[in-house]
Amino acid sequence: MGDSPRSAYEQAVSWIFAAEAENLPAANIEAARQELVVLHAEMKAAAENLLVVMLPLASGTDRRFTLAAGRS
Repeated sequence: MGDSPRSAYEQAVSWIFAAEAENLPAANIEAARQELVVLHAEMKAAAENLLVVMLPLASGTDRRFTLAAGRS
């Protein structure tokens, strides 16, 4: 799972905190923050895609789900 959007986002957040603690140049910190925005968007899109897949299963509108649950 190390390549998941959430993992990448967590690593970026950790890097920003470390960069600020070490007083790295502001340009480096700002570049990391911009990357964080991109990673957050990727993480959000992955979560939204998961919801799109999972909602039909949870609502019983997916025929595979109802058959597996023993309903017709």
